[in-house]
Amino acid sequence: MSHPLEQARARITPGATYTVRDLAELLGVSVQSIRALDHAGYLPGAVWSSIPGRGGGRYTWAGQQLLACLDMDLDELPPLDHDRYDPSTLWRLGCACADCTAWHAKSTRAYRQRAREQRFPPEQREELLALVQAGTPVKAAAPLVGLTHHQVYALARTNAEFGRCLDTAGEALCVSAADSRCGTHAGYRHLTCRGTACRKAHAPQTRPAPTSK
Repeated sequence: MSHPLEQARARITPGATYTVRDLAELLGVSVQSIRALDHAGYLPGAVWSSIPGRGGGRYTWAGQQLLACLDMDLDELPPLDHDRYDPSTLWRLGCACADCTAWHAKSTRAYRQRAREQRFPPEQREELLALVQAGTPVKAAAPLVGLTHHQVYALARTNAEFGRCLDTAGEALCVSAADSRCGTHAGYRHLTCRGTACRKAHAPQTRPAPTSK
């Protein structure tokens, strides 16, 4: 792993003075995590001093000292305690082991899903489904509710309930169920059918993701 301060290198001012709390804010971790780094030897050079206008005394580091820490040989230091700290904290401190990387990937997916849900709230979903049910193709209906069809299908892939509702509404877009080409790529291309069956035959990736059991 890289030194925990590496991610904040560009924001460390050589001539400034940093407290434990300053470093916690700089890295986005708790004060306890910074103290643990200090005790483990990742932040040598702290001195006890008072800071004008901030009251009392505390351990501080000069910015130049912190930048010097980035050149330390981390192989000589003990690894961060994975039994004591959550993967979220360890990832922010620079750990890229399999467990912390898996946590980060899962957290990123969850963040993106929340963003999709927020951009496309239930009220808009109902409005779009009603338009599709009434015969408006998704590509034309999406701008009417302030979205792109890519955003609609992105949510359909990750939100199984919405995906099922979109499939049901999309059945109303079928132009010729009696035609043998309906439900195939040919139906999508030659019949210009945007019904659910033809859409899935044309682009299976727009199917909603399966739910975990």
